[in-house]
Amino acid sequence: MPTDLQPPASSTEFSDILHALRTLTRDFLLGFRLEVGKLMLDRFYAGDLAAYRSNDPTKSNSFNKFTQSCATDLGDLGLSVNVLRQCINARATYDTLPQEVREKLLFTQVVALARLDDPTQRARLAMDATAKNWNVDQLKDAIIKANAGRYYDTDTTEPGTQPPAEPAAAESKGRKPGRVLVQFEQTVKDLQALRADWQAADMRNFTAAHRQRAQDVLVDLKAQVAEVEKLLALAPK
Repeated sequence: MPTDLQPPASSTEFSDILHALRTLTRDFLLGFRLEVGKLMLDRFYAGDLAAYRSNDPTKSNSFNKFTQSCATDLGDLGLSVNVLRQCINARATYDTLPQEVREKLLFTQVVALARLDDPTQRARLAMDATAKNWNVDQLKDAIIKANAGRYYDTDTTEPGTQPPAEPAAAESKGRKPGRVLVQFEQTVKDLQALRADWQAADMRNFTAAHRQRAQDVLVDLKAQVAEVEKLLALAPK
């Protein structure tokens, strides 16, 4: 092994390594998890996506028993029940996407696109994500807007509205703590109002796809709360 080999230190070198990792993720992780999703659908639901998404709990009895009884072994494989569900949703979604963008997407992006019920809108956002080089968070933001009816084509050469750019987070570093706390408190109030909406909702109309979308959002919410807790720990006591 060469002794004069220096570890990468420049942003250009980091970008090269990141590009290599993204390529490996697309070439191997996506394909692997799509095959996992196909295996789960074929073995537990006879390849019937409607059965997987059915509100009938008996249709998932075998799958649930498998994930519970084999939880430890599945964990060793990095395949928790949530990951397995993501694999199934990704498998179902991948085949509905335009052929020209499939190999350009990451697994996490395909999972995010599964939250869109409208295949036409899903295809459009997939093309926007690859054309504009969105990261997963930007794609999720666009999906939230689309589900709320707030995502529109504004230019035929640049479809869709550009989600907030990442530098916006950096701009907030200089903001006064008081203003940040006010927004934080308002967010909690919004969540309280949302809880009331959930309590008033007719859960019998929820499908398995709706439930999975809600679970994915909860995972994102918990991750954001954890990040806020880390930032709060930096404040003087």
